[in-house]
Amino acid sequence: RTAEGPRAVIGPELEYYLCERDASSATGWSPYGRAPGNVYSAGLRGDPDGHLLRTLRHLKGLGIGATAGNREFGSGQFEINLDHSAALDAADRAFRFKSAVKEIARTEGRLATFMARPFNEEGGSGFHLHLSMVDADDRNVFEGRADGDADAHGLSGTARHAIAGVLAHAPALTALLNPTINSYKRFGPDTLAPWLIDWGLDNRSAMVRVPPERGDGTRLELRLGDATANPYLAVAGMVAAVGLCLLYTS
Repeated sequence: RTAEGPRAVIGPELEYYLCERDASSATGWSPYGRAPGNVYSAGLRGDPDGHLLRTLRHLKGLGIGATAGNREFGSGQFEINLDHSAALDAADRAFRFKSAVKEIARTEGRLATFMARPFNEEGGSGFHLHLSMVDADDRNVFEGRADGDADAHGLSGTARHAIAGVLAHAPALTALLNPTINSYKRFGPDTLAPWLIDWGLDNRSAMVRVPPERGDGTRLELRLGDATANPYLAVAGMVAAVGLCLLYTS
């Protein structure tokens, strides 16, 4: 951020697998609550022991800013969304979130793993970053204005430059947001994990997704990272990619 420039606002989303002890497994662990068809559900159907609700209540008490949670596609896989805030605070909360979830799982006699793809038969776990930018008056500068700045999708020129910056720096961001060999098992067609340098409107297969909300909710979602990524490097890399493009086009 420059003295007069916009500042980044980040909302992290992280996915993880909850595992139970299993003597028959080669690793000693298997996914909790094995059952198909529970994606985006809540309640005991996909979470028979109430892990998610219990975890959300603990996170609320810790002030981590968890706003929502749900079962994901994989058996025993959960996603929890964190509130948006300034970039450093968002990275701090994402780091504390991962530590808290692991500790909560231990108190249940279970294991929470943020490994990118711990089970070959299941999908991977992502670390998605929602980014918007606000000016000195806290106005969202990604929102297309009525003064002619808006494109056909309601995005401002600043938003379009931000998308371009992320796409231009995709190879470097991939290294930061996917730090292990296992990270690359997550990518591929029909996985909801990106495998091309692309963007799309509300497209969950794209590397950069533009959610449908406009106004103050106008934002980008970078879906490139996996859940093992260092939150500080992930956030700093995304902000730098956007900032460099805005700097050169200003």
